[in-house]
Amino acid sequence: MSIALVLSGATFISSGTKVGDQVILTNAPSNMFGGSPDPNNFAGTFNVVSVEDETHLHYDGFLNGSALNLSLGSSLSGTVGYEIVHNLTKDEQIDVLLAYAAGLANKRVTLVWPPAALVKNSDGTLTQVDGSFMASCLASAKSANPAQQGFTNFPIPGPYQLLYSNTYFTKTQLKRLAAGGYLVFVQDAPGANMYALHQHTTDMSTFSNSELSCVTAEDKVSADLVAIFKPYVGQYNISQDYLSFLNDIGDKYIYKSKTEKAPKCGSLILNGSIDSLRAQINGQNLDVAQGAVEVTASVEIGKPSNWIQIKLLVS
Repeated sequence: MSIALVLSGATFISSGTKVGDQVILTNAPSNMFGGSPDPNNFAGTFNVVSVEDETHLHYDGFLNGSALNLSLGSSLSGTVGYEIVHNLTKDEQIDVLLAYAAGLANKRVTLVWPPAALVKNSDGTLTQVDGSFMASCLASAKSANPAQQGFTNFPIPGPYQLLYSNTYFTKTQLKRLAAGGYLVFVQDAPGANMYALHQHTTDMSTFSNSELSCVTAEDKVSADLVAIFKPYVGQYNISQDYLSFLNDIGDKYIYKSKTEKAPKCGSLILNGSIDSLRAQINGQNLDVAQGAVEVTASVEIGKPSNWIQIKLLVS
């Protein structure tokens, strides 16, 4: 049974009402029903079966499987209270998520997906946790590994079972999510370690900004340089000998960062140099604040191996 709903002020088409959406009636005129249910205490949810125009749609006339004696017609008088609810398709859900990530676009903001998972308790029961649990697992793994360690396909201990990930979306949909600025965790089976499809941040403008390990490696170099120079702030007067001394300290750090290698991910930097140390001295570099030393360093950060391209030549 299909029932017409005609509302003079409605915008069904322009507001995007579609077949399959839900009409939630929260109020009904006294002559809308033939005595049952009570219009003063009525609330019903129905499915849209067709949209005729801006003010006219049809919806099913069933409530809890029973046909209602609806009599919407010219004799209708009073107020109809209603809401239209659209349940997003999975592709539409991806579109909404991607728009949110694009609005952030910050290399130091990492959006972890999925938003929920199940953890196993000591008695074998399962408890649902939100996305902050997966984010905490990622943060723990980052702190336990070198800053330059890539996290694409890197196994991470986590929840017993991920929700709304590869058992909810298709592989194509998850790849869209990952390519749009999400660090998407997937899982081969309940109880297995989770791993990221791609270690992305929300800033997709450049390769180094989008790759989490590049960002954390750059930040580590920056933090390290601040730490090694900080003990000498205020302890020395600025002189050419002092600048040479700082240059040697920087060079030693660059050398150490290039030569000390970690398993899988190698050294913190591939190459680097202290390019210049500038200060107001002997009437030069007047653009540098008095009492300040400006250090410029160049470094090359290692790029994560996200793909292996195979070319097969058959003779």
